[in-house]
Amino acid sequence: MVLTLMMCSHAGIAAADTNALRPVGESILWRPTATYAILLSENPSTQDEYAADLLRDMVEKLSGAALSVLREPAVPPGPFVSLGATRAAHALGATVALSPDGYQIREREGNWYFQG
Repeated sequence: MVLTLMMCSHAGIAAADTNALRPVGESILWRPTATYAILLSENPSTQDEYAADLLRDMVEKLSGAALSVLREPAVPPGPFVSLGATRAAHALGATVALSPDGYQIREREGNWYFQG
């Protein structure tokens, strides 16, 4: 089973809105989703916890795959989606200062790093 994840912002739907976010790029083809885990920092923010729950629930609804949510120092047994300022993201150099409405998405060796 493969899940195609389209990165978009609901604000980008209105064509007349010149300030809307308009992500550039292609759809992302994930490996089988059942192998992924969601990784949070040891002390995640409320927003990161909410994002992990939302991602887990939506992936399960869309694909039937039940992703586990782990907190560091736990190490995922396979590929993972890092949400927020995790040690894994810091080791990659994937944590930067963002504007209040900014976000960053990186991929490295099949692992995904989301911040913002």
